[in-house]
Amino acid sequence: MADRPRNCGLRISRLRRIESRISEAVSRLCEARHSIRKQIVGPRRLDPTYKTALWTGTGMRESLLFLGQTFRQIRVIGTAVPSGPVVARTMAKAVGDLGPGKVILELGPGTGSFTRQLVRQYPRHRVVAIEFVEAFAKHLSKAMPTVTVVNGCASELNTHLTKLGVGPGDVGAVVSGLPFLTLPADLTPKIMNSIRTTLPVGGRFVQITFSERGWSQFPMPGFVREQSRRVWWNVPPAVVMTFTKTK
Repeated sequence: MADRPRNCGLRISRLRRIESRISEAVSRLCEARHSIRKQIVGPRRLDPTYKTALWTGTGMRESLLFLGQTFRQIRVIGTAVPSGPVVARTMAKAVGDLGPGKVILELGPGTGSFTRQLVRQYPRHRVVAIEFVEAFAKHLSKAMPTVTVVNGCASELNTHLTKLGVGPGDVGAVVSGLPFLTLPADLTPKIMNSIRTTLPVGGRFVQITFSERGWSQFPMPGFVREQSRRVWWNVPPAVVMTFTKTK
C-alpha cells in the first residue's frame, strides 16, 4: 500500500515525459509541413492564416490543449493534431449556399479549426457548436463568443436545439469533425439518427475522415453522397465528404 502513491507518481511522470516528446514531435512536424509548403507555393502565396495557426501563442496553446485532451479521451477526439486551415476551408466551402436565417450546426469543433472558417465564410448565419469534451467547450466559448457552444453529446441534437430555440427546418447544414471510426459502436448509429432527424430535406452533411474506405461501413439511408475531396495539406491527409439529405 505504501508503494502505491510512489508508483502513481512514477506513472504520471512518465506520461508527462511522453506528452512532452509528442508535443516536440508535433511542433517539428508542423515546421516541416510549413517549410515544404513554402518551397512549393512560394513565400508570397503562403496563406497567412496557415502561418498564424503554427506560430502564434494562441495556436500553440490550442495545439497543446488538443494534445493533452487526446491523451485523456483518444476515442472521442480521434487524432492528436488539429486540422489545418486548408481542410477547414474545404469543409466550409462544401456547405454551399444557405438560405436566410439558416443555422450551421457543427459537431465536435475541438479547439475551433473549422468553427473559425465557418464564421468567416458565413458571417450572417448563426453557428451552433456541440462539443462533448468540457475543456474544448470552455475554450471555444471564450475564444469565439459569437458562436453558440453547447457542452453535450451529438446524439441528443433535438434536445440541444430545442433549448436554444432552433426549430425544425432552421438548420441549413451539419458540419462534423467527429471521429466516427473510433467512437463506441453503439454511439455511432445514435448520432447518425440524430443528424438525420435534425437536417431537413436538401440540407448538407459535411464530414471529415482520414479513411474513406473505413467510412463505407456506415449506412446513410436518406442521404445521397456527393463528390468527395481529398486534402493532402493536412496531417494526416484527410477526405472531406459531402452528403445531401433526400428524404
